[in-house]
Amino acid sequence: MASNKHTRAPRRMLPGRRPKNRRYYRWYLSQTNRPAGRQWAELVTRLYNLSAALSEDLAPSQVADIVIRHSVLGLGARAGLVALLSEDRDALHMVRSIGYPNEQAERWSVIPTTTPSPLADAVRLAQPVLVTSLSEMQTRYHHLSPEIRPGHLAWAAIPLLLDDRAIGAIGLTFAETRDFNPEELEFMLALAGQCAQALERARLYAAEAWARDAATVAQLHLAVLAEAGKHLALSLDEEATLAKLQKMIVPVFADQCCIDLLVETGTVRRVLYSGANPLPAPPPPPIELVYPVNPHAPDHPVLKVIRTGTAKLLPELTEAQVSAFAFGVNSLNQSPQTKPESAMIVPLSTQGHTFGAVSFLWAGSGRRYEPADLALAKDLANRAALALNNARLYRRALAEIAERKQAETALQAKNEQLQQALDQVKTLSGLLPICANCNKIRDDQGYWQEVTVYIKTHSEVDFTHGICPDCLQTLYPDFYGP
Repeated sequence: MASNKHTRAPRRMLPGRRPKNRRYYRWYLSQTNRPAGRQWAELVTRLYNLSAALSEDLAPSQVADIVIRHSVLGLGARAGLVALLSEDRDALHMVRSIGYPNEQAERWSVIPTTTPSPLADAVRLAQPVLVTSLSEMQTRYHHLSPEIRPGHLAWAAIPLLLDDRAIGAIGLTFAETRDFNPEELEFMLALAGQCAQALERARLYAAEAWARDAATVAQLHLAVLAEAGKHLALSLDEEATLAKLQKMIVPVFADQCCIDLLVETGTVRRVLYSGANPLPAPPPPPIELVYPVNPHAPDHPVLKVIRTGTAKLLPELTEAQVSAFAFGVNSLNQSPQTKPESAMIVPLSTQGHTFGAVSFLWAGSGRRYEPADLALAKDLANRAALALNNARLYRRALAEIAERKQAETALQAKNEQLQQALDQVKTLSGLLPICANCNKIRDDQGYWQEVTVYIKTHSEVDFTHGICPDCLQTLYPDFYGP
């Protein structure tokens, strides 16, 4: 008699295998008449529903929530949890739990893999660990006796395996002693297999999404830095550079921006403030703004950044830190729309010298700064510091040039005065050989010359002639009577 393939008992599905189609699935359920068969059919139904629920792109916590609910309901467990291994594989971190008291779930949120426990053993051995009764639990894991709550009488720990490598475990607690039959064990293995695959998909999806976000952020950062380099590098005016910097920061990267610089007296002054939202009261002139706290306070976040030259990320601001960013006394009591909530402080440094700081603040927008934002802020501040340093050097060079021109002008005037004096005076120097009788002078060739001739030859002096009174009396005695 020819066998009819449609009356042949179906083969049992392997863990994680989905029925080929719904028609075959309904036929398969109709053939399961025995109690064990009915239980297996119910478990297969739950696996089918689980597979459908896990087919979407889910986060690891969502995967864990779906799996643990199907596990607890499918096996009639009282409580359950999903825990994943840390990257260093030293501990299991609970992702989702159901049915456990909050204090117990909190105590077991992190389980070292070296601690003897059903979950840790299942991960280390890469095999299910089944504890069928309270006495067995007290024998195998006696140190856990204080953790056993009333009504918890059996336990199961199923490893989550990927290529024979454990990535975590599912833990179930039952309210009665239990001898786990092959159908239940196969269901738990299939469920763990689907959970592990879904978690791996979630991890890969999260990694891909993170990579896309990182690429987008990197492109944005490059665009911002290119724009900053183009605009800041062309500015040789300090005030213009500061204005350009704050326009690049607010409102794209901050709701408020503060720029603080060291001044010659060694104090720190707030030279610029910009906010996307107006402040409750008009601020005083920027040059008059100083910190609302002691400039030498060691815990002041801005001063600490300027002293150390190290950037600071403050995802959540405390009330004490908020006062450090106050723009004048009137803004200490700021409204919720303008009160800083998250901040970054980055130094303005060149050649190892820090001369100021830039503060980025989210206020009222609900946004929070992250390490990637801090990296962009530091790059932006570095470019701004270079531009400000160039502006200072340019201003100093202009001052030096002006001083040099002024000195050259004064020197030229002195030279002109001396030249005029030299043009009027030509002096004789040295020893002149002169005759003691006739007063003739011997020149360099040894000839004797009249004094007047010698002086006219060796200087630009000319002579006019007259008669002195003594000579006049000698030459013309008739004019002088007795």
